Amino acid sequence: MLLGRSLPQGMQISWLPHSIDTYHHLLSCAVYFLIISHSMSDPSTTIELLKNTASVVNKTCNGPAPADALKRPQWEMSGAHALLIAGFLSIYEQAPSVLPVYHQDFVRYALVWLAVLQDHHWFEEELYFPMFPSKFESETILKEHEAFHQGVLRTEEYLVSCLPIGEKWGHGKTVALSETRKNKDVVSFDGEYLRQILESYVVPLLDHLQAEIEYLEPANLTASGMTEADVIHTEDVSKAHFTTMPMSTILTFAVLVSPNKEFPPAPSFIKYPLVPWVFYWFHRSWWQFVPKK
Repeated sequence: MLLGRSLPQGMQISWLPHSIDTYHHLLSCAVYFLIISHSMSDPSTTIELLKNTASVVNKTCNGPAPADALKRPQWEMSGAHALLIAGFLSIYEQAPSVLPVYHQDFVRYALVWLAVLQDHHWFEEELYFPMFPSKFESETILKEHEAFHQGVLRTEEYLVSCLPIGEKWGHGKTVALSETRKNKDVVSFDGEYLRQILESYVVPLLDHLQAEIEYLEPANLTASGMTEADVIHTEDVSKAHFTTMPMSTILTFAVLVSPNKEFPPAPSFIKYPLVPWVFYWFHRSWWQFVPKK
């Protein structure tokens, strides 16, 4: 997993020696996680971690989709994960330095990324992996989602608190009063605070994004009994779901932020010219935060 193999230089540490005494074992684990927590408080460490993981993920989704059907699930998942990591990195790097006049634009940009992340994992849990053969054992993936679920919720709660009640965002959501927001007051955006929230779950999120690609190795799919026809069926369902995405927000974000020009695998006339010449302009002030390629 990521913690054992892909942490940036300076973060690679070995498990502390365990005593046979349970108390000492738990103490060793506590010290380990304190070290990790302290390391991740350094923004440069988090940025390096994001970039290192991105470089690994990007290798699997370089170029066009493979002709071999059993290789395409890994390519598509890598493309989606490369997009999510690039979005996370752009938000994390820029958050503290955004000028107050652009705070609301940045919050809306960050919420598009969050909507992409939430929809991606909802799709996996509700539609995508249920189509896989039972031998694939997707329960592991669902448990990994739980490791960063609360952090994602905290990100949503904070970002929407910076917007007025009634504003639309994401995939059909509306900013509303809730248990965590009991009045209509808009919170002033604090980029350092957003960074702290993101840091709280960056490790389990990246761990999952990298591990899931390995689960989709063609050999693993074959061993589970998945066939070319099964893959084509999942692709058809994926395409149908993709057409429900808001084009001026989620689709535009995906096309602008994706490190691989071949991803998302939308028709070329949508990615160009419709996105840059039509959909882009609906929320053009948000896209100033898109990472430069």
